[in-house]
Amino acid sequence: MQQLRSELRGAQLEAAGKHDEVSRLNLEASRLVGELASAQRALYAEQQTARSLEIKLDQMRGFESQCMAVTAQLEERKQAGAVREAVGINAPRL
Repeated sequence: MQQLRSELRGAQLEAAGKHDEVSRLNLEASRLVGELASAQRALYAEQQTARSLEIKLDQMRGFESQCMAVTAQLEERKQAGAVREAVGINAPRL
């Protein structure tokens, strides 16, 4: 009988230890889930920022193309004006 009580007490202590371990693991899992949710929110925000920057970059590339086209037109007009002056024709003002 004493032997059984001793074994029962040992099993109860082991079960209590396992219960404590499960509780600790549950707390750790909860903490990790919270960290994961936070990381996912941060990642989503970074992805949104990246998309916004890509849109702005595309717009800037379009503006750059427009500026290059206008610059080329101005250069052509300057050259045409220089040719007109060289041959004695009044060049229109820019």
